[in-house]
Amino acid sequence: MGQYAVINDDAYQTEDNDTSYRGFESLRDGDFESPSRVDSLPYSSGRQVRSVIKRRIWDFLWTVLFVFLIVVILQVWEYKGAVSTSQVTIFNLLSTILSIALGLNLSEAFKGLATILRWKILAQKRHSVRETDLILGSDSFRNVFTLARSSFAKAQFWTLSLCSSWILLFLCAQATVSLVSLTYAFNAGTYVTDGPVVAPDLSDYAPVKPGAEPAPEGRRQGLAHSYGQLTFTSTEWCGNYTTIEDVLNSKVNYEYYCNRAPGHQEFAYRYLEWDPKDAQRTYPWMTDRVITTSSGPCRIYNETHNKLGPARKTYFYSNGTSNGTIEIPYSYENNGATTYIYRGWHEPAIAEQQRCGPRCLWMWAHRAWSKAEPSTFYECPITISNVSNTNDDPLKQVPDSMAYLAAASIAVDGKHDSTGNWTQWQFVPFATHWEIHHQSTDLVGANIAEFALGSLAFMASRNPKPITMNGNLTHVGQKLDPHWQSAIPLLSAVVAAHFALFVAAVYTSRSVIIKDNTPLAVARLLRPLVDTVGNTGATMSGKELSAQISKTGQFQEGVVYGPKMLEGKEGYQLDLASDVRPLDQWYGGRHPDGFMTG
Repeated sequence: MGQYAVINDDAYQTEDNDTSYRGFESLRDGDFESPSRVDSLPYSSGRQVRSVIKRRIWDFLWTVLFVFLIVVILQVWEYKGAVSTSQVTIFNLLSTILSIALGLNLSEAFKGLATILRWKILAQKRHSVRETDLILGSDSFRNVFTLARSSFAKAQFWTLSLCSSWILLFLCAQATVSLVSLTYAFNAGTYVTDGPVVAPDLSDYAPVKPGAEPAPEGRRQGLAHSYGQLTFTSTEWCGNYTTIEDVLNSKVNYEYYCNRAPGHQEFAYRYLEWDPKDAQRTYPWMTDRVITTSSGPCRIYNETHNKLGPARKTYFYSNGTSNGTIEIPYSYENNGATTYIYRGWHEPAIAEQQRCGPRCLWMWAHRAWSKAEPSTFYECPITISNVSNTNDDPLKQVPDSMAYLAAASIAVDGKHDSTGNWTQWQFVPFATHWEIHHQSTDLVGANIAEFALGSLAFMASRNPKPITMNGNLTHVGQKLDPHWQSAIPLLSAVVAAHFALFVAAVYTSRSVIIKDNTPLAVARLLRPLVDTVGNTGATMSGKELSAQISKTGQFQEGVVYGPKMLEGKEGYQLDLASDVRPLDQWYGGRHPDGFMTG
């Protein structure tokens, strides 16, 4: 069987400190130093465990890396939102590569454990030559299945359960990796690029071509009031907000937004852009440009008396500090009704006496007498903000003339009298949307500000003459929607499974000598078996060769893997034979350390 090296107990116990064994300290992974001194390697369970850890930890770290990268690309593409087809293709390519790599690495981990665990199985009890051949090939799924089938036929239920468990765990691990791809999907969405977009013409309520005469003032006022009336149809579409950030971060594209705070009623509209090819305006781009209208605290005046005229009633009002008169035509008032009044002599754009500040206009409302409430007048300051985030682009701004007209839109009807006086009224019957009986003072200002905002918002969304400008071009794309509640547990299970395989490999390597998984190393061990058939069997299959070996009658009781004592000599012979002691007959159920021959 060749020469063997000798080790005594004292030398083995002090191996780490004894200088006589320093020649073997550099032996790692099959390397051999100073072959002229010895012809066999000293076996050390501690060194073997460290070697297994060194080899298998990298497989585990690769699995962790692949899982981490899968999570990263899921998060990156989720953050991107809707993406183009090319981006979807890139994601599919990356996710497929990582899934395949993860599956292959996990498969290799199973095979790696099989190459370690097979030695412990062979060392625990005797197996027939055929079973030994199949166990040595247990890194092949087919061999494990064949062994399970053979065990079932021979009623060897321990081996059958071990093989069945191995097959089940392997399939579950691979299925888990495959299921990860079912935890995300691409759904229809939109994404943006820079390019020409369609946006509302904010220059006027009745825009005209460059160089053309502006539209008549009466038409502009009529359009301003008509657009504002559309607000009545969408009161349930007003999203609440506290700051402009709430508007910009809203996940719902409301027609407009409402901030009803005591003493300050404010409303906001967020401008939209569209792809010129999107004729139905199905996929708008919600810009960061916002305009607001607001009402400050309203002044309240009580009617002191009135005077009837041929076509109008003159009301006298006072609040103890200020007093005055207002004329209202009979056709614009009635008991229990509400009348909104624009009191400027000139059109709103140039009515400086009615201004309460930049882009601010004093607007009036009259609550007519009813059995429950007296005749009362309200004077409210209505302010129209500039459009935010325009970068001084005039195409994105609402001119001052538009702002003043919007502030007055609830009261105007586009008519002036024969003297050129633009004072106007709008009548609102009792119990209708804009009526103010039994309402708070704040609501009066809110009605006027909300009507003004609606006038601007619906003019923008229904402008018959949109313009083309540079902006964010919306495209129909696909959006990744990962189901993290499923993805994270599945990926965690893959990492946990591989870690369990790693622990099992390390634990197994503590008790049994692990032969290197190479043809030469295994062939060295199998030489005594195959030598029994002499020069025959060169082209036989493993099954046929096992039968031929069994016919020699030398291994009828089966074979066990492990070391055996040398008669009259110290040291061990590593062998696969019938006279090898099973693992449980060694001290501590572990193969002893020392020099091995074989």
